[in-house]
Amino acid sequence: MRTFWYVAYAEFVFCCWVLGTFGAVSLARASRRRRSAGPDAERGTRSPKALWGLALEVAAFVVVLLFRRKSGGFAEGPLLVAAMLFAPAAAAVFVSAALHLGKQMRLQAVVSEAHELVTTGPYSVVRHPIYASIFLLLLSNICLFARWWAAPAAVTLYILGTEIRVRVEDRLLASRFGQRFESYRGRVAAYIPGVR
Repeated sequence: MRTFWYVAYAEFVFCCWVLGTFGAVSLARASRRRRSAGPDAERGTRSPKALWGLALEVAAFVVVLLFRRKSGGFAEGPLLVAAMLFAPAAAAVFVSAALHLGKQMRLQAVVSEAHELVTTGPYSVVRHPIYASIFLLLLSNICLFARWWAAPAAVTLYILGTEIRVRVEDRLLASRFGQRFESYRGRVAAYIPGVR
């Protein structure tokens, strides 16, 4: 069983590395493109309020890391299997979303004059698949490390933070795309499939 734990942990760490590396590379490339395109390409509507949401999302992961199981060991049985499923799913959703978003990928909530409404790939299932992927990663962390009572606290913090970010970004997109975005929002869930 110990070998199984090591395999699970290696897979988990690899998926985290893929998410972090791909995210950093994507943001760096997008930043370079915006700088090379000149000042007009970045002119648009921003909202710093989304950073409060980001802080709550980060706090969710901090809760999981601070309140790990006393034994210091990893989960066993169904929790370990769930962690092994959530982590690669998170990586797959993140990479797919980043590829479909392309040069529009940003850390800060912003809609520029050149912004396009992406509704393909994972964006046809949820409007904010990157938040969905990070939620899957949080669930993987919870299954693998967290004490049982820390799980609801971490999930609550993440959902509160994500709701702030989703509402800010939806307002920006609605102001840019009007009825086209409203129609999209009416038929596609925010970041959990089937949940409006």
